[in-house]
Amino acid sequence: MLIPILVVVLILIIKFLEALGMGGTFPDKRKVPVSASELSSASNIPEEETEPVLKEYNDDVFGEIFFQEYFQAKLAADVDTLYRLSGVTNQSTEQRNKLQSQLKTQSGYIESYEDIKTYAVPGIGEDEKLVFLQYKVRFRRAKTPAPAIMYCYMRVNEANAFELVENKTPEQTKFVHEYIQTHDEVKDLINAVDSQLLESLSSDSRLAVFYDAFQTGRIYTEDQASIDSEVSLIEMDENGPTEETSAGVPETADGESNGKNSGSPAIEASGGQEGESAPSESNEGA
Repeated sequence: MLIPILVVVLILIIKFLEALGMGGTFPDKRKVPVSASELSSASNIPEEETEPVLKEYNDDVFGEIFFQEYFQAKLAADVDTLYRLSGVTNQSTEQRNKLQSQLKTQSGYIESYEDIKTYAVPGIGEDEKLVFLQYKVRFRRAKTPAPAIMYCYMRVNEANAFELVENKTPEQTKFVHEYIQTHDEVKDLINAVDSQLLESLSSDSRLAVFYDAFQTGRIYTEDQASIDSEVSLIEMDENGPTEETSAGVPETADGESNGKNSGSPAIEASGGQEGESAPSESNEGA
């Protein structure tokens, strides 16, 4: 009985010494700090921000409501609606009457705006968008519609409705210009519309006459009957104009070829605020 008792006593003594840190060494099971690189993982590494890509924006608020109302207001020379859609409130009676007169002149030639497609990318602020519109302008006496493109910066206003931003901040203006200049998908869209426009002008002599009249501003300086007489000289059959013309691509007032839109191919939508021309086809690619 003596040996078992001694064994128990020795075990107790060893446990007591281990508790005091005087016993044999054992592997330290405490966690060892790791480096910052070891701490990083797929779950806590912030994802690299990817820049939004311009894509077709299928939204009834834009395509079926806002821009349908915008184009209908242009055709009806409804300046009050255009001002509301663009948040413009400081126009004088003279400015209002001038815009209305220009729109009435345009509507004498334009029958409709159709095939409206919207492309959008988030803007720099909350509830803001940079929007590109691809559409066609149908003239009253031309067989072929004119492809066109324009852009606009939009926001949601205090009434929780979209509106065009007429007076952009310097930051918004910089964002718009840089986006257009540096994104291939925008350039491709503009180039595609330019190519379609050239093809339409080359195949429809009547459209070329109207396009030239808009681009040079002749619709505002000449009587409509004079321009219509030019169009009447071009006979039409069921497939379109029968007369070939060497001026399928209209020229500018200085005689230079104007296959592309004068100025920037994509021109900004406008509510007709002072300092900008009326939202006319001469400024929007048609």
